[in-house]
Amino acid sequence: MYDLLDMFMSDHHIDKADAKRIIKEIAASITERSEDRFVVVSVTHCNREYEKPLFPAFDNMIRMTNDIENSRSLRLKVSSQKRTAGGKGIRSPLSTKLRKQELLLVPPR
Repeated sequence: MYDLLDMFMSDHHIDKADAKRIIKEIAASITERSEDRFVVVSVTHCNREYEKPLFPAFDNMIRMTNDIENSRSLRLKVSSQKRTAGGKGIRSPLSTKLRKQELLLVPPR
């Protein structure tokens, strides 16, 4: 999936409560589908309100941002979620830098 939340961010007339409900349904579907297959979701612009119901569906996340100190580098934050007995998740983050030339970006179709 590419830029899953874009349709919610670009439509200013969408009801936020409806959007959150739909995002929760999407997250539940992703969780169900990812039990037996590898699922990649790309989110380029996100409102914190929409992140909250979606991101717990993912065990592993990579956040990629431009490095403020060096415009030729990207800052990567990799986190894995460990599930506890109560079903709650605990994220353990790891940060690193990567030169942009080391990363091959494929433009959207």
